Amino acid sequence: MGDKEIIEEIRKKAKELLKSKQVDLVIGYKRASDGISAMPCFINHEDEAEQLIWDAYCVYNLANYLKDFSGKKIAILAKPCDVKSIAVLLQENQLKRDNLFILGLKCQGVIDQKSFNFSDKQSPQAVTLSAKCKICKTPVPLVYDMLFEDKVQKEKVKLHNNGKMR
Repeated sequence: MGDKEIIEEIRKKAKELLKSKQVDLVIGYKRASDGISAMPCFINHEDEAEQLIWDAYCVYNLANYLKDFSGKKIAILAKPCDVKSIAVLLQENQLKRDNLFILGLKCQGVIDQKSFNFSDKQSPQAVTLSAKCKICKTPVPLVYDMLFEDKVQKEKVKLHNNGKMR
């Protein structure tokens, strides 16, 4: 399963969850106006699920938004590090597990935003992995309701010895 297949599966599941009223909201990522970076998005209608994306530019921890929607049934796209944040919120009784549907994402790492010049769309450049990704030993979330993972090694996220991605 490649990037496009994973994105289609995510969109399909989001539509299904919203249509069946299993969730009121899906928290995920969409492409930002620069056409490169990703930003959080909040989907409450199945037609909006086409906005959802997943790639190395999806850097934000979406768990930070969960408390803003207390009492709602929420599906959330979650990298392994995001799931750790969700676990803390659950342990502190700030969220109810029954209200969450965790769409777990196997993660190859996300970019270090400081290493990428988003305004320079013309020249491709090497960007580095985020510091947290360089030491991460858990590419698969420990908790999820559904897991999305790429079964094929992706060339564009291939790491080199110096920690650079291309």
